[in-house]
Amino acid sequence: MNTSFKILCIFFLMTISSSYGQRGEVYSNIVSLSRNGESNGFDYQGVKFKYQFVNCGGEVQLMVDYEKNAVFTKFWYNKKSYSKEQIGQELWPSSNNFSIGEVTADLYFGSQNLGKISLKYIVGNFAGCFGETYGVVKSVGKDPTLNEYKTKINTFSLKNLKVIGGGDSNTSRYYKIVAKINKSENEVRQKKKEEELQVRVNTILKSANHKLQIYDYTGAKVEFQKAYAIKKDPSILKSIEDINKIITEKANKERLDKEKIELERVTQEKLEQERQDKRNAAENNSSSVTNTTITSNSSKSNSKSETSISTEKKHNSTTDKKPNTIGNTGKTYEQLEYERRAYERQQKEKLQMVTNPGGYAMQKSGANAFFSAEINRINREADAKRAREEKEWAAEEARERRREREQRRRDAEYRKQQEIERLKAEENKKIADAKLKEDYNSWSRTTAHLFKSKLSSWNASINNYINGDLGKYGFFIGEKLPHWMDFLSMAIDKIVVSNQFSPQEKKTEINKILGL
Repeated sequence: MNTSFKILCIFFLMTISSSYGQRGEVYSNIVSLSRNGESNGFDYQGVKFKYQFVNCGGEVQLMVDYEKNAVFTKFWYNKKSYSKEQIGQELWPSSNNFSIGEVTADLYFGSQNLGKISLKYIVGNFAGCFGETYGVVKSVGKDPTLNEYKTKINTFSLKNLKVIGGGDSNTSRYYKIVAKINKSENEVRQKKKEEELQVRVNTILKSANHKLQIYDYTGAKVEFQKAYAIKKDPSILKSIEDINKIITEKANKERLDKEKIELERVTQEKLEQERQDKRNAAENNSSSVTNTTITSNSSKSNSKSETSISTEKKHNSTTDKKPNTIGNTGKTYEQLEYERRAYERQQKEKLQMVTNPGGYAMQKSGANAFFSAEINRINREADAKRAREEKEWAAEEARERRREREQRRRDAEYRKQQEIERLKAEENKKIADAKLKEDYNSWSRTTAHLFKSKLSSWNASINNYINGDLGKYGFFIGEKLPHWMDFLSMAIDKIVVSNQFSPQEKKTEINKILGL
C-alpha cells in the first residue's frame, strides 16, 4: 500500500506540475481608503496590495495578497469625521488590526480593457493554486482557458485599483466607538442647549437689572420670573424674593404716607372746628351777660313769692321721695354708676384729645378702622398672590423634572435598543456561522467518502502505470516528492482551517485539487 500511495503521489504531482506551473509577474500597489462621509468606518492608507496571475488547471486566475499594516487616519460616523484624540487611544485600532473588504479594478490584457472586476472576501495569503484565487477572466465574460491568455500570462494587469471596503478587523470595536460618539454628541447637544438657555437668561437678567436701576421693581420682578421659568437658578429665586420684600416695603411706606397725610388733614380740620366753636362760645357768653343785667330788677321783685312757692315744692318733694334713691340726688345706684362711667370716658377722651389730638381725631372719624381693614385686605391679596406664584413655580419645577425624566427614559431606551440590535446581530452571525460550519462538515464527510473511492481507482491506474512507463522518468520525481507533498499538505490545511474562506470557496478549491 505504501508503494502504491507513493506512485499515486508521483502521478498526481506530475499532473500538478504540468497544470500549475505557469505564473505571471507579482505586482504591488499602495492602496488607501477615504470615505469622505459616504459610509461609516475608518480611513486608512499605506497598505501594500499585491497580485499575480497564474495558470491553475488550465485556467488563468488571479491571486492576491496584502500586508496587514495600515495607518488609520480618521473614523467616519453619520458623515462626520473623528480623530484619534476624539475617539481615544483605548479604542483606536493598531496597525495590524486590519482587513480589506472589497477591491474593484479594471482588468487589462495588454492595452485591451476586458472589464471591471470585484474582489471580495480577501484573505491576503499567496498559496499558489491551492490558496485564494479569483476567476476574474471568466467574471468579465472571457474564456480563461484560451491558449493566448495562458502563454501571455504576464500581459494581464489591473488598473484603476480601488479599495471600497475594509478597515478595522475587530467588528465589536465599531459598536463601542459608536456608543461613545453618541454619548459625546448627546453631551454636546445638552451643553449647547444649556448655553443657549443661559444666553436667553442673561439677556432677561440684563433687562431686569436695568429696570432695577430705574426703580421699576414690578417690571424687574416680571423679568426675573421669566428668567426663573427658563432656568431654575436659586440666585434668581432669591432675587425674586428680595424684590417682593422691596415691593411690600414700598407699598407699606406709601400706605403709611397716605395715612399720615390723611391724619394731618383730619387733625387740621378738627382744630379749625374747635377754634370756631370757641369763638362762637365767646360770642354767646357776651350776649348772655347783657341780658342778665336787664332782667335782674324784675327778678328781685318776685323773689318773695317764688321763695314761698319753692318752699312748698320742697315740702311736697320730700314727702314724695322714692325709697330706692340715694341721698338727695333722686337717682338710683345704677344711674349714678352709669354717669360715673360716662364721666370717666369723657375725661379719658379729653385727655387723649389733649395729649394726642391726631390719634383722637382718627379714632372718632373711623379712619383707624378703615385703614386697618385696608391693611388686612392688602396683606390678604399679597399672601394670595404669593401663594399663586409659589404654586406656579412649583408646577414649572415639576414640569422640568418630568422633562428631565422623559429625556433620561428616551436615552435609556435608545441605549437599550442599540444593545439589542448589537446582540441580535451577534446572534444572527453565530447562527449563520454555525449553519455554514454544519454544511461544511457535511460536505467534508461526503468528500472523504468520494476521496476513498477515487483513491482506489487511482491505485489501479498507478499499478498499470508502474508496469508501463515509470522507467523512463527515473528518480527525478521521487527526489522532489517530499517537497511537493509538504506543499500540497500545507495548501489543503490552510484552506480547511481558514476562517476567511466561505464553505463554497473551500469546496471549489479542494475539488480542484482532488479532481472531484
